[in-house]
Amino acid sequence: MINKLFLLLTLLLLTVTAGAQVRSISSSDYWTAIRNSSGSGDAKTTREIESSQFWEEGKLTETHNITIETIVPDHIHYLRESTTLKAKTSLEMFRVGEQYYCKQNKAAWKKSNESCLGESMSGFAADSDTDFTLEDATLNGKAVKLYVLRVTEKYRDGVINVTYKTWIGEDGRRTRSETERLNQPERTRFVRSTSYEYDPANIKIEAPIR
Repeated sequence: MINKLFLLLTLLLLTVTAGAQVRSISSSDYWTAIRNSSGSGDAKTTREIESSQFWEEGKLTETHNITIETIVPDHIHYLRESTTLKAKTSLEMFRVGEQYYCKQNKAAWKKSNESCLGESMSGFAADSDTDFTLEDATLNGKAVKLYVLRVTEKYRDGVINVTYKTWIGEDGRRTRSETERLNQPERTRFVRSTSYEYDPANIKIEAPIR
């Protein structure tokens, strides 16, 4: 009886382990999944909440909290609140149709014909090792696919390790993402996490000034 119970528990453990197995995937499969998950699907409104922290020598030096609300197709509200060792700053933007409205810190609102956010640059060093994996997971009690990209960027004076994690729901939309960047030997660390909501209630986006 004990031997049968032990065998049953062993088989159950192997089944659970197999279900949570990490699988290597190709670069093409990874980027296709990430690209396809970036849209809102049939959602009329979306909300992204992002939090990031930056450490130097084990000391927290910067925090950034960003909220992006969208009403499809052309209404956006963006708010970034940042804290450093020297100051607290904020940047807020509304987009209503083709018109943008920008406000930095406590300054007055200004109209603009283009985004107030500027452009962001991303990419890897030429000498980089990459590893792409996929596993079945759960997030907030729901089944999801966890896509992970690990990058090792090699420089003459050190190494930077970056891990990107993206949780994608059964509907094909991303529900959460995380980035962690470790810089050696400078001992700096950057962490960013983002949650995604689809069709959240009470989103209202209007021009702050006429």
